[in-house]
Amino acid sequence: MDWPKIKNVLIVLLIATNLMLGFIIIEDQALYRQANASNLQDILQLYDVNEINLMQDEFHFPDEISSIQLDFERIPETMVSDLLGPGFMYDGEKYTWDNEIVILDEMEIVWSKQPHYSRVSSDDEQNLRWFEPVTDPDALKETMEIINTFKLAGGFDSAFENIEVKTLGHYQIVTMKHMRNNLVIEEAKEIYWIHGGEVVGFKKSWPVNIGSSDVTNYDIISVDRALYSVMVNFKEGDNIQGISIVYKLNDQSFQVSDLISGEALPYYRFMTDQGKIHYVQAVETP
Repeated sequence: MDWPKIKNVLIVLLIATNLMLGFIIIEDQALYRQANASNLQDILQLYDVNEINLMQDEFHFPDEISSIQLDFERIPETMVSDLLGPGFMYDGEKYTWDNEIVILDEMEIVWSKQPHYSRVSSDDEQNLRWFEPVTDPDALKETMEIINTFKLAGGFDSAFENIEVKTLGHYQIVTMKHMRNNLVIEEAKEIYWIHGGEVVGFKKSWPVNIGSSDVTNYDIISVDRALYSVMVNFKEGDNIQGISIVYKLNDQSFQVSDLISGEALPYYRFMTDQGKIHYVQAVETP
């Protein structure tokens, strides 16, 4: 038998088979993209019929993302003295010293100067919709210098990858969040309120240790499926201002908001122009 000739024929057959498989995979991917695009158009028409406005007109999300391990830390009571100094008083609800207030629970601490407490305590996502983003480099540099001075005085040493600065009237609000794999970690954050060139309010929520390696790689559900799932939460006239994917561990809709350690999964995050936020798990888990 002519083994070299047979060997060459087998090599050619293997190459041809691989090429055929490659073409099939490419064709399947093209069909998948076409089907998703068609489904998305159907969902967008459904939103239009129900007069729910999508202010975002491009939907580009990754096909797969790894989950991550998060271990949240309880906030120590020593942070009260770091913020207020010695001699503070406690009335069973709040800590006070001079014109400063601190509210502490296990996973969140809020510090404020008395004249600004109503502003600091009420500013959530719904109120922040009125604030305008700050993009001027000089203004951003000055803002960060003010915050770093405050951190240095309190002995805080925390670094965040995602920093957003907004302004309204005489107030600036700086929100800082951690990131992993280019996604924001939703729960853990620090917020600073600046007025008159100084920090007048501070909130730290869910301090976290992020695992050094990713946990499990997941396929991301298509945005049309997420839009269909979340649609029940919207009503006629609602304006969806932004859609993004974030990491989230604590999902109150599943009544596990007391979790402080575990696998954080990717979630679609929908925010309306009224500041209301809804989440849809972006992966299918067993």
